[in-house]
Amino acid sequence: MSLSIRIICLISSLALASCGTSEKKDMVKKIRTEVNNLKTIEKKKDYLINIKDSDQAARTLVKRAEQHFGNNSPEHELARQKMIILDSLNFQRIELYFVKYGYPTIENEGQVAAYIPLFITHHITNAEQFTRVFDTLRSAYKEGDLQASEFCRLLDKMYYFKFGKQWVMEKTYSSEDRIELLIDKLQL
Repeated sequence: MSLSIRIICLISSLALASCGTSEKKDMVKKIRTEVNNLKTIEKKKDYLINIKDSDQAARTLVKRAEQHFGNNSPEHELARQKMIILDSLNFQRIELYFVKYGYPTIENEGQVAAYIPLFITHHITNAEQFTRVFDTLRSAYKEGDLQASEFCRLLDKMYYFKFGKQWVMEKTYSSEDRIELLIDKLQL
């Protein structure tokens, strides 16, 4: 998808995201319809790649706004706010995708598509969102579709959101051991 098409998709998604409650319900309905229409593996892969592309386009716009107008300029702040809204929409897309299809597998959807939900999940901003998708992410980790180091990073982030600080281990553990200890500490 070209950058201009991604930007148009981004702007339309952001416009819908800034609407009132009934419009937001319509947006969730629209996302649910998008997800329900993914009838083939190829459509699923394309959908996930489009999510990643819109995510990257938003971040590119933030960088460009910062470069052209300066950090914390009104233009930069507007671009950041739009990116935050898009992050929320993309998380909803991933969450509804999980409900309908589960985590995309490396075997079926491929390495790139299987990485995208992890990539989008890194942009969540609270523990409650993470908790809603935790079981799916944990299953993907156990099935080998998420690397231990990546899943561990998500759990570290969850710990930070929940407790407001990084968890420092007393001794060195493998990622797998750290995962089990974090799950216990987070009571997941």
